[in-house]
Amino acid sequence: MAPIRVSATVAATPTTIWETCFAPMKWESWDCRAHVKTGARGGLGGLLKADGKVLISAVDDATSKIDYSFELKGLLGSIVAIIKKKECVEGTEGGLANMVKLSEAAQKN
Repeated sequence: MAPIRVSATVAATPTTIWETCFAPMKWESWDCRAHVKTGARGGLGGLLKADGKVLISAVDDATSKIDYSFELKGLLGSIVAIIKKKECVEGTEGGLANMVKLSEAAQKN
């Protein structure tokens, strides 16, 4: 499976995004499917690997861009990615939308 890539412009600084979504590793706050907080990668040996990458870039003093990609790898990962492509895309888009929502709310406070 090729990585699913999504991006959004956020009315929040990179620091706010990082502190809200990543510094405490609150993955479950923006991705309800995340149950294990072991880092950015997870997997089941070489059979199934999940690779999520987030790049946060400043656009100006009050705005940032989030580039988020997600990919399933390995023998089982490739099969799941084909069978559940819609769910993988929706999950990636939903995770990004939640990062935006949480970060913009935190920036306002």
